[in-house]
Amino acid sequence: MADLWIIVLDQAADHIQEIHVMILFILIGAAERRFFRKTIKPWL
Repeated sequence: MADLWIIVLDQAADHIQEIHVMILFILIGAAERRFFRKTIKPWL
């Protein structure tokens, strides 16, 4: 029974990590877009 829980927790940890990476990419993308709008757009 303990082995099953270890497998479940391990898979859950992988899934949580993927979600964190996705959120990180979304935040970075939003920050880059804001940076682009503030700094580069006025020069164009």
